[in-house]
Amino acid sequence: MRSRLIGREDVAQALNTSVEELEKVLAHLRQLGFPEPVSEDGAHWAVSDLLDWIVTRQEQLVSFVSHLSLHIDQ
Repeated sequence: MRSRLIGREDVAQALNTSVEELEKVLAHLRQLGFPEPVSEDGAHWAVSDLLDWIVTRQEQLVSFVSHLSLHIDQ
């Protein structure tokens, strides 16, 4: 199966930002496990890689919120 790719412009749009702002924060996103581009020009990501990253982050955030909720005074 061929992996579908998404370009830098579409990733920026999905994050509700500009390509310039995306470029500024990419290093920080990569520190959080954001996937590396798969194209030779570095401008395209595999949609499946991005979805995997989102699901992983979502699971971590749900766990984090669950843990924090244990510490809320009732």
